[in-house]
Amino acid sequence: MKATIKAIKDKYSIELPKNTLSKLKVKDTDDVEVDIVNNELIINDIKIKELTIEERLNIRSIQNNFKKLDWGEV
Repeated sequence: MKATIKAIKDKYSIELPKNTLSKLKVKDTDDVEVDIVNNELIINDIKIKELTIEERLNIRSIQNNFKKLDWGEV
């Protein structure tokens, strides 16, 4: 992702791409908390979209990237 730092009077802003804002469900007027931890920019206080159970089960990540899940007997 590419971001732009812009000077506005005595403050600076970080301009994020529109597709990143839409994925994060953040509007261009929303206030968020920004921290720098270990040279990484962390954006907090983002309104995250509620997921359905199906969406939660289908999310792939390092922790749950399995080809096949065996839930055993119910």
